[in-house]
Order: sequence, then C-alpha cells, then structure tokens
Amino acid sequence: MKKEKGIYITLVASIALVSAVLVVLKLTGFDEQVIQFLEWVRSSGKAGQVVFFIVVAMTVVLLLPAVVLTMAAGYLYGVVGGSIIIVFAETLGAFVAFIVSRQLQKHYELGFLRHRSVLEKWENALASHGWRIIAILRMIPFFPFKLSNYYFGLTPVTTRNYLLGTLVGLWPISVFNVYLGSIAGDLMSLGNSSSQRTPLQWFMYLFGFLVVAGVVLALLKYAQRRVPE
Repeated sequence: MKKEKGIYITLVASIALVSAVLVVLKLTGFDEQVIQFLEWVRSSGKAGQVVFFIVVAMTVVLLLPAVVLTMAAGYLYGVVGGSIIIVFAETLGAFVAFIVSRQLQKHYELGFLRHRSVLEKWENALASHGWRIIAILRMIPFFPFKLSNYYFGLTPVTTRNYLLGTLVGLWPISVFNVYLGSIAGDLMSLGNSSSQRTPLQWFMYLFGFLVVAGVVLALLKYAQRRVPE
C-alpha cells in the first residue's frame, strides 16, 4: 500500500510542479520571454537540438535538476520527439557518470560507498537479472536516478546491461513529464492564435494524456512489485 501511494504521489507531484511553474511564469510576466527563448532554440534547427541534447545530458552528469528541460522538450519537439531527446540524452549522461565512477574506482578504493548505499541489497539481483533490474529501478518513484548512476559504476553490472536497462526504464516517466510539458507549452501559448487548438484537438490531446498516465501508472506498479525486499 505504501509503495502504491508513492506512485500516486509521484504523478500528482509532477502535475503540481508543472502547474506551479505555469502560475509563477504568468504572475511574473516571464511566460512570453520563456516562449520566445524556446522558439529561438527551435528555430536554430539541428544546432539547437544538439545544444539542448548536450545540456540535458550534462544535468545528469552534474546531478542538476532537469524537470524544466523535460517540460521544455515537450513544448519544443512534441511528445514523441521530446521524449526521444530526453531519454537518449539522459541515457548518455547516465553512461558518462557510470564510466566516470568506474574509472575512479580503478584509482581509488570506493567500494565502501557501495556497501553503505541503498544499492547493496540489489547486488544479487543485478547479477541475476541484468538489465531488467536496472530498468525496474529506473521506474521506481523517488529512486535517486542521477546519484545512482555513480553507484552503479561500483557494482558488477556490465556496461551493456546498464545501458539497455537505463534506456528501457527511462521511457515511462519521461514520456509522462514530456507530455505535461507539451500541454503546459500550449497553455502558455493560448494568446497566440497560430498555436491555438480546436476544442476537439484539446479533447484528444487531454485524452491521450490520460491514456499515457494510465500506462505509466501500470508500469510503475509493475516495477514496484518486482523490487527486491
């Protein structure tokens, strides 16, 4: 019951955070400036995509919050394009952190960090289930994704399993957050006639979001049930 409560809290917190950002931007009058900046990034074409991709990856390496960037991806590139950019950029950042941790371990004795971390109890699971346990851990609400990249570098998990598990596990919550960002971007652009949707388009858009939320909820519950006790 507590695990399921954590899942609902995660989804509600994501929606609340996006709503809070929208309110703050509207109240401060920065919404138009933000949209203009994002439009500038989008109008930069491939160069803008590359810069955005690298910035997202670096937030993972540097342990910086990236929720605003995830939202921006939905506004800039849509749900599909934004999700692809976020998932692959965060996977790249996770890989860099993983390699850095492994290289440091070669020169320094860092094993004590692993034994003091929450990951110790999952070492057997990592050895037995490979990429699947990585994917499951990526889906768990409140699991420290960015910090865990460095911890995984201290475990016996193979690079292949780590990358595959990360790539698979990041999709559910990333798509959910990017979808939120896409909706938020449209809400911020309501005053722009060129970006307004028809009532039917809004209905289908919001219906699609509910479908995505339902799928994400089911996947998160699946992941929670398979967490090693």
